[in-house]
Amino acid sequence: MVTSQPVTASMSQRLVSLDALRGFDMFWIMGGDLMLRSLSKIHDSPLTRFLAGQMEHCEWAGFHFYDLIFPLFVFIVGASLVFSAGRMLERSGRRAVVKRVVVRSVILFLLGIFYMGGVANGFKNIYLAGVLHRIAVAYFFTGLLFCFCRIRTLVVLCAGFDSAINERANRIRWPRGPRRYDVAILAELAALHPYEFTLRVDETEWSGPAILVAVGNTEQYGGGYRMCAGADPTDGLLDVIIVGPVGRLDLVRMLPKVKAARHLDHPAVTVLRGREVTLESAGVSAYADGERLGMLPQTARCEPGALRVWTGQSPS
Repeated sequence: MVTSQPVTASMSQRLVSLDALRGFDMFWIMGGDLMLRSLSKIHDSPLTRFLAGQMEHCEWAGFHFYDLIFPLFVFIVGASLVFSAGRMLERSGRRAVVKRVVVRSVILFLLGIFYMGGVANGFKNIYLAGVLHRIAVAYFFTGLLFCFCRIRTLVVLCAGFDSAINERANRIRWPRGPRRYDVAILAELAALHPYEFTLRVDETEWSGPAILVAVGNTEQYGGGYRMCAGADPTDGLLDVIIVGPVGRLDLVRMLPKVKAARHLDHPAVTVLRGREVTLESAGVSAYADGERLGMLPQTARCEPGALRVWTGQSPS
């Protein structure tokens, strides 16, 4: 299943762990290595000599701690791109993101040339393999890949009640672990309301209120819930399950039926099938395989043969 928009991060919060990792890396870039190098001069011992040695680049085979500082920074650049470019994609569109990626890459590359001496030694001797040059090139191609490559999912895309639970769980700081989702489910049940959806499934259009919409290439997701019961990953079609307006008690009663795949005959459930599905709803996010895709509208298309599976020979 291929979606038409790249994955985006939550727009309302920063990822503290990424900020902390960036600060840790910048500490060594800004001169933290000098502190460990000087320890052996203050107190010479096997430990201080070892730490000082880790602050030098390895000549060839193996690696030292100092060899990981630049790759870590490049990793941070790529991880941050998902958050910054993802938000801009939702607000301003692809063209604005591509423009920013190109401009920043060119500026960073030129700063690298200037830092390494510019044209002081003539145009033929311009140094083009510095750290800033490589970060610029990595950022440029990663940014373009993020903008133009589509996200492939294998299981289910959901919007409405399910995606609201994920949004709330991602914002919750306590409790940690799976219990966050239990709290999020209770909170969303208390605030339960239908969303106005417009769906296009191939040539068919459906509009109306719904609690949730699930688009599945396989039948099961979310810890064993068979929301798209009967979905066949080999038939080239996506199963679309629409749960219309129901009360809180009816929704709770429906959950065991979903696990048993006995919910499709419920009067509030509508089933559609098609190769391409477009979901639209104001202010509603979409999740696929547990990852946030972004705000609707989103388009999913079944791509036959996208996944190759190797299996062993059956016993004779």
